[in-house]
Amino acid sequence: MGGILSQRGLSPIGRGGPGGCDGPGGEIFRRAPWPCRRRQRRGCRASLGPRASGEARGGCQDLAGFILRFGLLALAGGLLSACGSTRGPISAGHGYEASDGYQSCVPYARARSGIDLRGDGWQWWDAALGRYDRGQQPRPGAVLVLQRSSRLRDGHVAVVSRVEGPRQIRVDHANWASGGLKGRVAREQLVVDVSPRNDWSAVRVWYPPISAVGNTVFPAYGFIHPTRRWASAALVD
Repeated sequence: MGGILSQRGLSPIGRGGPGGCDGPGGEIFRRAPWPCRRRQRRGCRASLGPRASGEARGGCQDLAGFILRFGLLALAGGLLSACGSTRGPISAGHGYEASDGYQSCVPYARARSGIDLRGDGWQWWDAALGRYDRGQQPRPGAVLVLQRSSRLRDGHVAVVSRVEGPRQIRVDHANWASGGLKGRVAREQLVVDVSPRNDWSAVRVWYPPISAVGNTVFPAYGFIHPTRRWASAALVD
């Protein structure tokens, strides 16, 4: 965390000269913080002598130390609040639902689908091998896994809520947004397959803030199917 705060202290650079004030032993303390330099000049003009100059120097060091400690405490408090706290309740708006706080896509998909996998969204595809069925066709309750890309550095996972046709599904997912809208939950969101072979390897996703399907084509691995089927979900003819 270099560069946040630095304490140069008082560094003797030679005897008296332009803009300097002789301290104990005749040193000049030009590199001191400006309050210290101001105090030193006053001490010089008042001819307070070596003892007073030393006291001024000690006072400046104490001030610099206090500023450093205060800055570090403020920084530590900010880091703790960023890592250990979550936002309060989020109201509905911009096409998103109200929720208790910030949610990322992985824990939301895990809770919603019952598929117990860990890691970033893109890592779910390999993690599911040998544990869950994987395939290229959607089913209600399955998890659509988007690959990692320049637009999705962690990939993304979304839970299929409905299948509307061979190239259209609806999904429930979280954190499909940017800026101040991050961490929100959106349900029944349209996802369109635009792959040449209709294997869901390339998709476009509904973006609530613009109330339309986004232009970006996202590469996808396919679907992870849960061991149990959703009794409440049905294929839409």
